[in-house]
Amino acid sequence: MASNGDLDLTEIRGLRGSPGYFKKGKLLSIDEVSACLEFKEHLNDARENMKFYISNVKTDQFFKLNIEFPITKLRHVTTEDCMRCIVQEQYIGIGNNIKPEPLKDLSCWSAEFPPKEELPYEQAFEKVQRIVPTWDAEPFQEEIKDQFASSPAFDNSSSRYGNFVFSFPLSDLLKAYKSQHCQNGDPQLKVLGTAMYSQEIAHMVIVHSPDTDRYDKLPMVQTVSSTAESLPFFYRKEEDGELYWRPESTSGGLRVTISEGGEIYTCPLNKTRTGKFCVWNHLIVAFHLPDSKYLVIPEKQLLENLSACEPAMPYLKDPRTNLSKAEAEEIIKELKNSQ
Repeated sequence: MASNGDLDLTEIRGLRGSPGYFKKGKLLSIDEVSACLEFKEHLNDARENMKFYISNVKTDQFFKLNIEFPITKLRHVTTEDCMRCIVQEQYIGIGNNIKPEPLKDLSCWSAEFPPKEELPYEQAFEKVQRIVPTWDAEPFQEEIKDQFASSPAFDNSSSRYGNFVFSFPLSDLLKAYKSQHCQNGDPQLKVLGTAMYSQEIAHMVIVHSPDTDRYDKLPMVQTVSSTAESLPFFYRKEEDGELYWRPESTSGGLRVTISEGGEIYTCPLNKTRTGKFCVWNHLIVAFHLPDSKYLVIPEKQLLENLSACEPAMPYLKDPRTNLSKAEAEEIIKELKNSQ
């Protein structure tokens, strides 16, 4: 049984004041998030929303697939003014720093994944077939493919945070961070915690200097063998030294659900045509940049790794910054031509 300390949450506010919660030092499962929300009383509106979405899917076997994704690339999305400032100043800082203590002084990046057609759908379908051995999963194959990796965390074409995307190999960012912020060793990679909003369960990993003691109590990201009986949500693989993430939910909505007994069936479409609403996992890698420091990236590299995307709903930045992808692409083209 979980102790009260295991269930403690800190209230946080996201962009435009969206309410949420944070659990320090642990990447929570959907079941653990559910336990935390049940334990707390008199919490903000995000609690009731997430409780509703979790109740939709908590027992669904589709969330037992845990397909692993290699994490080799990160993306930072922003608005036009911020993008121009980053290019002009040649660095990325912490942005809005009005955050509770565990999330202060951080530059947050999301994992970037290959196009959906390159993701391991076959592995997901094979696992579905094993879960429903007495049922024929073939008639549901297209719906399963559509809902696999369909959440905002896997969408490179749009973002709720702006129209301008800086995308870099993780190895390049770690190399820059080491040279600029780690005087006495290598960057430390630790489990920062889990941020929870209405539908999003974000697993957060922090990169920090060995010179700071601020994160001494956080657990290190584990190095494990792929043959281990139990794998964490985020880990470094012993065999290749690469980082991997195993989210429970890769879907923004479910057209196919699998009961605890292994029955498989389709859900009616909702108004967004996604089927049953559900929670989804997000991976965030945060770089610790204290004392108004920043991550320096030369202008040439910034422009080479800058692209445009469509706005996604709900759009969480100032509505006046909301552009179409075509408008953002034209701005980037003019900026590159002026260099």
